[in-house]
Amino acid sequence: MLNLGYNSIKMNLDFEQNPFLKFLKKIFVYLLIIYVFVLLARSVMVNVGLKKQIDQVKKTNQTLEANNKNLQNLIVYYQSASFKELEARDKLGLKKPDEQVVFIPVKKFDQTNNSVDQIAPVKPQNISNFQAWWQYIFE
Repeated sequence: MLNLGYNSIKMNLDFEQNPFLKFLKKIFVYLLIIYVFVLLARSVMVNVGLKKQIDQVKKTNQTLEANNKNLQNLIVYYQSASFKELEARDKLGLKKPDEQVVFIPVKKFDQTNNSVDQIAPVKPQNISNFQAWWQYIFE
């Protein structure tokens, strides 16, 4: 039985002295270090990807906040008295009691022609500049 203990101690000494086993031990340590670096690099890559996603979500959040603020401003405007007055004038044709309404005809354009109303070309007249201005202002 004592002999078995001595042999196991001798085997450990052989493990330390055997060059092949030393080489395997070094390779194992190097592989372990490389594995740790691979894990570290993978975690860094995941962190970079998460940071990009966070930046994109923050940008989307800012855009949504700006749209929300704009919509809140529109709600306030639509609830104002000035908007109600403009809509009553525009859609219902209402006016204030002391106000005069003037309708101005607007020329409508057609898709095929330049305008619905065909205007005859103006013929040049042989009149002086003073007469042209007189007609423009007073007629």
